[in-house]
Amino acid sequence: MGEEINIKPIIYEQPAIRFEVYPFSPWINEMSWYDAEEWCGKLKDGWRLPTKYELDILYKNKDTIGDFQDEWYCSSSKVDSYMWRGQLMDSYMWIQSFTTGTQAPGDKKDYHRVRFNRDIK
Repeated sequence: MGEEINIKPIIYEQPAIRFEVYPFSPWINEMSWYDAEEWCGKLKDGWRLPTKYELDILYKNKDTIGDFQDEWYCSSSKVDSYMWRGQLMDSYMWIQSFTTGTQAPGDKKDYHRVRFNRDIK
């Protein structure tokens, strides 16, 4: 993180939503939701994990944007607490498969791919 990075973000625009996508970086690969939130703080300038809705937009445009793997990606959207096998699941976020497009709950402690974005001002 000590060296300056030349960022040329990809811009996604639709009438209702506009955001930039952080370019793929080999040093930001798979990480937990908690680690991703910490990285966003280090990157500054408004970079964040995409919402569940934005992650779906990224999936639908993955070939145009490029540098996505056919794996699961984290979102910033938390899953409302729910019971599974008698256990309260309150540390889950939405993840999305970039193979099938399926969205599912994922434990924030598990490692998934990340791709940051930020709002266009």
